Amino acid sequence: MTIEAVRHKHKTRTTDLLQQYLHVLTLQHRAFDRRDLDHAETTIRRERQILKDLEALAAIHLPVPIDDTDEITRLSRRIRELHQKNRELLARRSAETAREIAALRIPPRPKAVYTAADTTGTMVDVHS
Repeated sequence: MTIEAVRHKHKTRTTDLLQQYLHVLTLQHRAFDRRDLDHAETTIRRERQILKDLEALAAIHLPVPIDDTDEITRLSRRIRELHQKNRELLARRSAETAREIAALRIPPRPKAVYTAADTTGTMVDVHS
């Protein structure tokens, strides 16, 4: 395999992973917006796997010609923007949830049947 073929394969794999990452971030945004915790957890797991794959790919240091980086740069910029939007949305949802929890009115527990206003107690003669 020539160096050009290796570079092309590396660039293609990088681009594919970045596109997958962008798609996962889009799905994650929807999950956060809908407060769908199960789906959010799934997207977070997938995001972690994609990041591991990208890190492994980045460990292979292949010089890429400048003109080949346009698509990668565009995808990277879009990923950063969407990642920032997701962080902001998650922060808003967390704050909303905290306010909802604080606003909950927990009804007072009913007193036990044998509890009276006078808590000094009484003695009952059971031997009579």
